[in-house]
Amino acid sequence: MKAIADLFGGNSDENVQFLSGGQNTSVKVGHIVLKPINNPEEYNWMGSALEDIDFEGINVAKPIRSKTGKFIENGYGATNYFDGSFVPNRLKEKLEISRKFHQAIKYINRPLDFELWDNSWKKAQRIAFKKIPIPSDIPSKATEIIESLLNKLSVPSLSTQFVHCDLAGNMLFSDKQTLLIDLTPGFFPVEYSETLLIVDSIAWHDQPLNSLNLLSYNTDVLRPLVARAIAFRLIVPLLNQERDIGDFEKELDHYSSIARFLNLI
Repeated sequence: MKAIADLFGGNSDENVQFLSGGQNTSVKVGHIVLKPINNPEEYNWMGSALEDIDFEGINVAKPIRSKTGKFIENGYGATNYFDGSFVPNRLKEKLEISRKFHQAIKYINRPLDFELWDNSWKKAQRIAFKKIPIPSDIPSKATEIIESLLNKLSVPSLSTQFVHCDLAGNMLFSDKQTLLIDLTPGFFPVEYSETLLIVDSIAWHDQPLNSLNLLSYNTDVLRPLVARAIAFRLIVPLLNQERDIGDFEKELDHYSSIARFLNLI
């Protein structure tokens, strides 16, 4: 691991420190964070796309090149380490940071083969936006709930762009800086990314239901975006090999109060 860190400009004399969070696969070596890369094509694209972007004071854990000019070495990618801690609140500030970040990446073009990049999260997003059908082998109880969320409301016509699809747990703060980590690329309206941020913060970080008011969208925009955000989170555990209805029910327990608040279920 130290040898890989050295390839990315790290100090091989530093101790290896395992980092918690995400999938618990990242390690810190000096000022470098290493993690295994499961989707090399996506990661290389993201590295090139973000390389020259000025984020105007936001520290973004974007891919960095190795001494050989690559974004991946021996199956690992690297980002610079920035100090920061997660805080569950400060949602208004998080939305402001989100808007600044998304403005900076507004003109990044969608890769031609983006729809071919696949994992459970991307597939769940496509189902939530009705680009692909709900798999036929998902338990009927789950299918009925997901269909009820998706069939009531059509998505309003909004501009799409490159967005971070998992902001709620991946925005860190310190006294002097803000850090965005674990970039999860998607091409959706910025409003959807922001809706996910607020909905996930309510569901998992004990933020109040009236945090939805921070979005200040019209009801005909807010309700379908919340419906798709909740559907996305409910679908993900159903796409694993076991079609895990138990994990689906846990997600439903976290998100159902939001759905009821907006009369979505």
